[in-house]
Amino acid sequence: MRLIDLYPVLVPAFGHDGNFHFSWMYLVAPVAIGGIWIWFFLWQLGKRALIPINDPQFESVMEQQHASGH
Repeated sequence: MRLIDLYPVLVPAFGHDGNFHFSWMYLVAPVAIGGIWIWFFLWQLGKRALIPINDPQFESVMEQQHASGH
């Protein structure tokens, strides 16, 4: 949404000839940057444990979760 909000401010609405110009790069660049960000995020997420193995309260929390039926 921020990209859509800033588009008219950052990119002139009319080119030198007075016609509106839309480039395919306006769509590809955010998708590519977002794809790189998601890839890096998932790569980093895969390196870490999602369950806190060495947490001293982990066992008691899991017991409470099972006791309450969640």
